[in-house]
Amino acid sequence: MRSILTAVAILFSILVAQAQITISNSTFIAAGDTLRIARAGNPEDVQAGPAGTNLNWDFTALYKDTALVVLVKDAASGNAASDFPTAEVFQDIGFGETYFNITSSAVTNLGFLTNGFAGVPVMITPKYNPPLVEKRAPMSYFDVNTSDASFLITFGTDIVPDTFFAGLPFKPDSIRVNQMIERLDVVDAWGSCSIPGGVYPVLRERRRSITETTIELKIFGLWVDLGSLGISFPGVGKDTTVAYHYFSADEKEAIAVVTVNPDDESETQTVQYKDNGISSTIQPEPLGQVLFQGPQPATQLVRFDLSPLRHPADLVIMNHQGQVVLARSGQSGWIDIAVDQLIPGMYVYQVREEGRLRESGQVIIQH
Repeated sequence: MRSILTAVAILFSILVAQAQITISNSTFIAAGDTLRIARAGNPEDVQAGPAGTNLNWDFTALYKDTALVVLVKDAASGNAASDFPTAEVFQDIGFGETYFNITSSAVTNLGFLTNGFAGVPVMITPKYNPPLVEKRAPMSYFDVNTSDASFLITFGTDIVPDTFFAGLPFKPDSIRVNQMIERLDVVDAWGSCSIPGGVYPVLRERRRSITETTIELKIFGLWVDLGSLGISFPGVGKDTTVAYHYFSADEKEAIAVVTVNPDDESETQTVQYKDNGISSTIQPEPLGQVLFQGPQPATQLVRFDLSPLRHPADLVIMNHQGQVVLARSGQSGWIDIAVDQLIPGMYVYQVREEGRLRESGQVIIQH
């Protein structure tokens, strides 16, 4: 009897192994790649669902809110190449550069060049030490990995606009930004994932990240946490995120990335997916008038004309990572939204009426 059970177990293992895919390093990014990513305007229509085998995820009802084209270039051609001498490539998203090291087993994020981070409007190049793991190979069902990443960057306040220190009785000598990331990755499911324009065999990796970001000011020779002074900025503090990444064995982009509420995973917060140039048949109802009135780019404020809407609207502005950095509820008529506290860069806005997306688009902020 025991030998029969053993044989059945072996046969079952063989069948599972034959059915589920393995992700190889052929899906790692390389110089010359162009990644096309869509953000969904209706994330609430998608749920990641439970772990398991031979599952079917139907995300074909997603419609494209905004699109992002990411160019992968040789690291030597980047503006911060000298800051990342071990990088092979960098990703150019139009308003920042992210540098990567590529080995046979992993793609790691070495750091980035940005014109603002965690509310500090200054050109900086944070370097992760250790680097942040973006993708591993080979990747198989039920792989479990833990990783840590962090950076610490210090710069003088002479390069920071004085408006950043408004409200403080004096100008500090230096600023220090510290970020620490702890992540647990589990390949918890495999199956078939359908998105507009394609159906893909996938592995699903659940990533749970705890990120803590602090800003400190050097005052009279001592480092003081900005939070202790009662000053807060978007992205500062401790944050937990849970995101499900659906990887194909043939595509460079993730087929989908579903970010959920870590306290209630039935609540989907954002969805991005591989942009195949195909739109869902489910689209927001068009309006006869554009709601976003500019300016573009914006410096101090953005204006919306919500008068074409019959009901009060909710408005959000998100950064390129899909995080909400500004939100207004119950708005109507002409409204002005102050954006002078947001760091320069490209953002996505959404206007919803009674939960229905009525308009979305990009807004560029420059100071």
